[in-house]
Amino acid sequence: MNYFTTRTARLSAWAIRHRLAVLVVVSIITLGFAMTLSGLDIRTQFSDMVPHDHPYVKVHQKYQDSFAASNRVTILVKAKEGDIFRQEVLGEIQRITVGLQQVQGVNPMQITSLASKKLKRVNASSEGIETRPLMWPDLPQTAEQMRDLRQAVLNNPLVYGLFVDRDLSSALIQVDFYDHLVDYSTIFPQIQGLLDASPVADKVSLHLVGEPILYGWVSHYLDETVSIAVLSLVAMLLLLFVFARTWRGTLLPLIAGVVAAIWALGIGTLLGYNFDPLVIVVAFIITLEPSPIRCR
Repeated sequence: MNYFTTRTARLSAWAIRHRLAVLVVVSIITLGFAMTLSGLDIRTQFSDMVPHDHPYVKVHQKYQDSFAASNRVTILVKAKEGDIFRQEVLGEIQRITVGLQQVQGVNPMQITSLASKKLKRVNASSEGIETRPLMWPDLPQTAEQMRDLRQAVLNNPLVYGLFVDRDLSSALIQVDFYDHLVDYSTIFPQIQGLLDASPVADKVSLHLVGEPILYGWVSHYLDETVSIAVLSLVAMLLLLFVFARTWRGTLLPLIAGVVAAIWALGIGTLLGYNFDPLVIVVAFIITLEPSPIRCR
């Protein structure tokens, strides 16, 4: 421990004696890294957060195009009065289901709702077993067809209680996206726009959840977040000045943090790493930590 302390003290003394040369070298390196930041990839990549050598992850990567679920969005269509077995409510489910096929990066085989091909009714007779979609391609047109659909839902345990609520007042629509085509800044406004265009907003309420929606909201409020961050930075600088009572003690930690951030982001850009904006709070903590040295 004494060896490292001695070496650090010697290095610090050498840097102080040659401070002008050190300042020039650090400035040139910082400028070089700053020039690389134009190619910085700012995005959240969920696949980077999992252990790629784990056998479960390998299985997911092998079959993710067919059975993906990491970017699933679930939409709830709830009737404000009565149940969903009305023309306008079922029509809204069909409209959203068809509209989701136009969303960027969508996996069309992973769109599941009453209006999709995936949910089927099974009819058994002496001639064999017949399967056909519950409500595809057309909506029920008569009261008898509506009663038939209602009974088919009640008789199907894979639909009733899962995609249709047990009180029959709401239904789910699930959609998934290809991992390599996910762009949260695009997916969120497209889905939100699809729901906002509802022609029966007075008769149904629409709700949606999922990671693409969560990070879409983060992107949506990015401007407000930046404003709050700037105000927080100014407030913290004022507090640093109050505690340190000198501009050196206020600006030196800030400059050190900025230089360290530029070096780290520059190295990451050169190595091909993306920057996850969700970790920005860590940079604030490191940058604005009060310095233990009090300058006079």
